[in-house]
Amino acid sequence: MGQYDDYGYKTGGHYGYINELGVDVIHCKYNKAKDFSDGLAQVKFKGKYGYIDKKGNPITPIKYERESEPFNDGFAAVELNNKFGFIDKTGKEVIPCIYETADNFNDGLARVEMDEKWGLINTSGNLLLGCTYDDMQKFENGLGKVKVGTTWVYIDSKGTIYFD
Repeated sequence: MGQYDDYGYKTGGHYGYINELGVDVIHCKYNKAKDFSDGLAQVKFKGKYGYIDKKGNPITPIKYERESEPFNDGFAAVELNNKFGFIDKTGKEVIPCIYETADNFNDGLARVEMDEKWGLINTSGNLLLGCTYDDMQKFENGLGKVKVGTTWVYIDSKGTIYFD
């Protein structure tokens, strides 16, 4: 019989999934297996990551380079060739892997980094704030804190400064 640890059900050094009755429903073949979120789970196989559904069917190829956060706002950030982009719940790369860093979406907005500067995109991939900021915190309730030089200010997704 297998055991549970931080990465799920494990037996023989590999991870898989069992149902509430303890029946093996997805064979233990993965190097790592995260919890299901919105019907999908990220798995690691031979050093790469991908997503499967609750039947074990691949939703994406197992080709991504880094473990990612669960889906948020219907998207997950993924890394391919040392660049970040986003996939949707069908596994389609809807925002290409062109960013140095990318955070998961929150309220339809995600921070992205290019050329060591931060910007903001929406779920369509449109750049709402160009990658011109030295640093940027996650946006919440329509506002985010950005750093320009040594100064931090609060802005909205249109770039309007509200207060510092």
